[in-house]
Amino acid sequence: MFSGCGCRVSSGTATIPGLGGCVSIARPNSKANDDLRMHDPIATGRRGAMRAVVVSALAAAVVALAALAFAGPESAEAVAAGAVAMLAGNLAAVIVSLRGGALPARAALARLVLGTAGKWLLVVAAMAVALAVCRLLALPMLAGLLVAEASYLLALGLLKGRLQD
Repeated sequence: MFSGCGCRVSSGTATIPGLGGCVSIARPNSKANDDLRMHDPIATGRRGAMRAVVVSALAAAVVALAALAFAGPESAEAVAAGAVAMLAGNLAAVIVSLRGGALPARAALARLVLGTAGKWLLVVAAMAVALAVCRLLALPMLAGLLVAEASYLLALGLLKGRLQD
């Protein structure tokens, strides 16, 4: 059965009549399965979202440094506070929405909605504390928040109309 296929004969190779060549057969608990790669879309999405959070943090740091150079430490502090509020919200949304494995559609949608609602509640609470308790400037804080969110969406590919992996 294995003769004439031109391949090395091993426990994971076979010739199937009609295909005209060697076919690799993966069996459970065999060494051949170690070479197989599985595609996990949830892990891919989680990695992409975490990468977007890092890109957002870098963009926010650049804007905070620019505010420090051009507008002073009070503005830079407010920009950083707005960016940190949005970064914390995005990170919370990623953790809540994309934890666990594959779920039924209803449960996945519930996690997505819960993650998004939690994100915005966290952002609004952080902004309220920064404005009321810390007495930070509102406009630079809003600028930091917008830069962090826009760079997050750009890194995800949502503003370009497509998702990246």
